[in-house]
Amino acid sequence: MGQSKEMFIQMREQEIHEKMEQQEQSKVTDLINRLRAKEEVLSYSSIKNLTSPVNFMNYKLQDFKPKTESQLLGTACDLLLLTPEKFDNELVVIEKTPSAGNQENFANSLIEKVKTQNIIIDDNFIGSQVFIDTFNENYKRGKVESVENLIPYIKAKVSGKDCISKILKEEAEEITENLKKKEDFMTALENTTERQKRIDFEFLGWKFKCFLDTYSNGFFQDLKFASDCTPEKFEYDIRKFNYDVQFGLYSLAVQSIDGGIPEFEFLVFDRKGNYSILPVDYAYLKYGQKKVEFLVKCLDKMIKDNAFFNSYNFFNPRVKLCKPQWVKGFDFEIFE
Repeated sequence: MGQSKEMFIQMREQEIHEKMEQQEQSKVTDLINRLRAKEEVLSYSSIKNLTSPVNFMNYKLQDFKPKTESQLLGTACDLLLLTPEKFDNELVVIEKTPSAGNQENFANSLIEKVKTQNIIIDDNFIGSQVFIDTFNENYKRGKVESVENLIPYIKAKVSGKDCISKILKEEAEEITENLKKKEDFMTALENTTERQKRIDFEFLGWKFKCFLDTYSNGFFQDLKFASDCTPEKFEYDIRKFNYDVQFGLYSLAVQSIDGGIPEFEFLVFDRKGNYSILPVDYAYLKYGQKKVEFLVKCLDKMIKDNAFFNSYNFFNPRVKLCKPQWVKGFDFEIFE
């Protein structure tokens, strides 16, 4: 009896594995077809991953990826500062979020299946085949009831909402209340007339969508929550996180409706009570726009050459590592 049960489990796992492989291949084919037809809508998040063809494809094909705690805190602060009336529509305050490892993998996998297969989450969800199969894919033993407390989290994520703990929300409220007391910060914020403005536009034959934190005619801002918001450190963050691609793309979006290069500034803040108001000059905005142009042309080349899963050298074939100035030298005079 035990051997028969083990064989059944192995056959079931093989069946699930084969089905997942088929679904994955179908996703790859569909994406490539949309890219060739230029039907895929692009954004800052997608083009900043054009560091290599395979990085871009992996980003577009990846399963649902939850935000980090820092990203959630930043989102909560943005909502409280810009559109507090939309907070409950965007974030759900819950008691239980998945822990790293099996719980997180189980939740992410189930969220992806529910969204792609249009599964309804009802009172019988825990006994559904998709719930049981996903549990078995991520756990070798145990009972499905052990993850029942994750259903509110899964339901919220499927509905398009992010989840935040009560403690994190309270921290966001403390940070934003402090910022609201700073006259120069609030004056800068109130220089704009629209919040969370969406702009859809075309560039080099591709459709783009952008969401600007704030906007007025010929001017926009972006709020950033940072671990360290000193200007010198944030300059490093711009390079590290490709924020130049973001302001380059967003300035193209504003230019498409207003004409001319817009003005732009970052409003950066941290959890220690510090903040910086950092305008970006015309030359840096133009650089960002040229970088966006280069990345889009890299995408066109990837499609033209059918190089969807090539690596770094495809976009940058002439890289040579040169000796940096800071490497230690050798004092050969000691041998004389």
